[in-house]
Amino acid sequence: MRNIAVQVFPLRADMASMRKFINSYLNFVDDDYPLPFYFKPAIPYVMLQILHYPNLAVSTANAVRFPQKEVSFSVPLEVYIVDEYGNRIFNHYATCAPFLYLDVQPSVVSGRDIFGLPKVALRFWPIDSTFRPEEPSLITDLRLRERGADGDEFNPFVKVFQDPQRFTSTRAIDDAISAVPDGLARWISMMTGAWQQAVQPPTLGYERTRDIASMLQMGRAGIGSLINSVPAFSWFRPALIDYESTADIQLAPINIEMVSLKQFRDAEDTDLACYQSLISSTLYFDKMIAAGSLADPLSTDLSGGAFVRLYEVQTQPLIDSFGLATESMIRTDSGHVWTIRPQAPFWFTADLSYSLGINLAWRTKRRSWSSTERLGPPAKETTRYNTFGSGALEEVPQRLVSPESSVLMLALPVTDEGRKKIQSLCEHYFCNDFLSIQPILPEAGGFVFMLVYDLLNSAEGIGSAREHDVEIDVPVALSYKDDPKNIFGYGVFPIYAFSDSESATLTQSEVYGRPTVLSHIGGIIIDAIRSLRPLSKGSNYPELKPDYEQPVLSVNTSVLGALYSGDRLTNRRLIDVVQGPREPNQSIGQHVIDALDKMFPIVVPWVGLKQVIDCRLPGRASYQSIVLQGIKFLRLEVPHLIDSAFDVKIHRYQSLPIVDTLGLKVVDSHPGRYTTVDTINAAYGIWLRVDLQAQNAVNLAERAGDSEWCYADKADLKDFENQERVWNLVVVALAKLMIVLLLLMYPPPVPPPILLTYLRVTLATRIGKRYKKTSKDQKSWQKKPGS
Repeated sequence: MRNIAVQVFPLRADMASMRKFINSYLNFVDDDYPLPFYFKPAIPYVMLQILHYPNLAVSTANAVRFPQKEVSFSVPLEVYIVDEYGNRIFNHYATCAPFLYLDVQPSVVSGRDIFGLPKVALRFWPIDSTFRPEEPSLITDLRLRERGADGDEFNPFVKVFQDPQRFTSTRAIDDAISAVPDGLARWISMMTGAWQQAVQPPTLGYERTRDIASMLQMGRAGIGSLINSVPAFSWFRPALIDYESTADIQLAPINIEMVSLKQFRDAEDTDLACYQSLISSTLYFDKMIAAGSLADPLSTDLSGGAFVRLYEVQTQPLIDSFGLATESMIRTDSGHVWTIRPQAPFWFTADLSYSLGINLAWRTKRRSWSSTERLGPPAKETTRYNTFGSGALEEVPQRLVSPESSVLMLALPVTDEGRKKIQSLCEHYFCNDFLSIQPILPEAGGFVFMLVYDLLNSAEGIGSAREHDVEIDVPVALSYKDDPKNIFGYGVFPIYAFSDSESATLTQSEVYGRPTVLSHIGGIIIDAIRSLRPLSKGSNYPELKPDYEQPVLSVNTSVLGALYSGDRLTNRRLIDVVQGPREPNQSIGQHVIDALDKMFPIVVPWVGLKQVIDCRLPGRASYQSIVLQGIKFLRLEVPHLIDSAFDVKIHRYQSLPIVDTLGLKVVDSHPGRYTTVDTINAAYGIWLRVDLQAQNAVNLAERAGDSEWCYADKADLKDFENQERVWNLVVVALAKLMIVLLLLMYPPPVPPPILLTYLRVTLATRIGKRYKKTSKDQKSWQKKPGS
């Protein structure tokens, strides 16, 4: 991290509120098995830091580099060691950033997954350049990304202002009159904080943990930091020993420890944590370039004329968490807005390095705190998910409920080589000794399916929020390893998934293990779907049949052009869907339509592999779980077969090798602006209008640390036994499809319409006897008026 510019605004806080927050966030004071560490706020201040990284690089193997902007609310900490008698002895100083915000999504994901940093996406809003010398000037405008009824939106969160300079205009007399009381108020506030820090009265929320041993250790820590900063007395030298991780060595003499809480919600019960860990990582100062004060030199108060406006956001309770001292508060339609004056703001530029981390302690849902050397005992109570911090409430723990959803399904053909690749991927990805998850890809005519969703998630208690998702799914068959021939259900394995909602992206990835990438999804199909809400009396499916090749859908996301080349993260086009005048093979899609019409309602499990990356060795996992989550489909209307063809154009990138991973059947390749673009002809397209309701999820198999797989009971998988319901789709439809493909490849001497009619009647007579029409779940649904 080179030439980083940092603005620091110290904000006065209430020590009692800070201590209660740290006790809940890091100390877990209510646990039956306390940690051998204790963390305590060092000073009654929270550091608002605004950082600009012009070049943040992962130098290992020349992986990646990109610019980034970051905002953090950091708490300086005193770290104590708890001995066997329960005594707390000071060990060293550290810092914690429980509220952290960034403007680069891949960095948000990596920080959460590896270090447990509670990163949340925001945007640095452009500043209005209108000249208003008599008004405070806006120097930073931060907008937080939040879910909304029309998709994600950026709402005001933090604004930093600078008062007009004093004594430089015709307002000099007014400035002189107000300078004295303003300066006295700020100095009195600072001196009060200094007195409290020196005396630490318990009546003001301070905890009496300092004894002679701790005071001596604090002195040693201060002297050690001073010696390390003086070159003539530095004891640092580069390590020459072998090491597995940068967490094992010291990279520079001046450093500060970062403590963070890493946790993930459990898929079965989202109020619990399947994995929690306290992470210690180190920030090194490679080079101090410059530093200075942000205060106005003509200002008489410590704020230097700067002030911060903090907007109320329910998921970011900064005022309540730290007890920040506010100057004023106003009420607006969207919530409260507080004004806070910092004390002695400053800036510096430096070169920094960040090492990998170590697990101070970790635990699972049913296992108490463990370390690398010692496995903890079984927990008396399940581990609750900690809802403190900026990133704790970014996932949506409530089950997805999306009535009247539109789904576009495109069938993408795969090659014989692709069928083998997908088979090998499923075997290695879901390797376990309990359940077999095999792709349904016949030797001829196999397809993977691109699903495009328009969802309005109205899960209880959180309000409605719109999102659009694109998945490339493989149908899979589920059977037990001890009885592999007896398939009890069919599901969906989303190999690639994209969403334009940050909360949906984090929920699907971190909770249910479906690898989802935050993207921008747009196109005239999305606009056409929106125009059909609410349900109209006419057709409820977009009617697009262009007489030319018309782009109808696009997916853009942050990608690396090439791996291990020092390339920059850039926002690139990944997928284009083009609808054109070419006529599709309606006979293939019609068989699927007939099967879908008889299948609803049905519960289909989505299969995912949930992984927690180890902070010390990122090539390994600290926790893994194979998750099955049921999605219930209730049909609203008869599926509609689209009578024009679709071409899916996928751009080649090493970081997202979609065509190569799936072995898609490419009909054309041409050079694009940045890379080669492969074209795949969709065999058919189908519109579905359904009610989507997420059902219970099951941890099919899970393990943490070096433990073996722990498997679920077969009784827990009863809800996913949909073999009879899906039989019509995966067997009868495929049988009909195989016959159609054979007829296309080897035309018979009999006229095809007559032969096809005969085959349809024969199949309906011989195979149709397998289906029972008496079940209430399988009766035909009535069409809505006007559909």
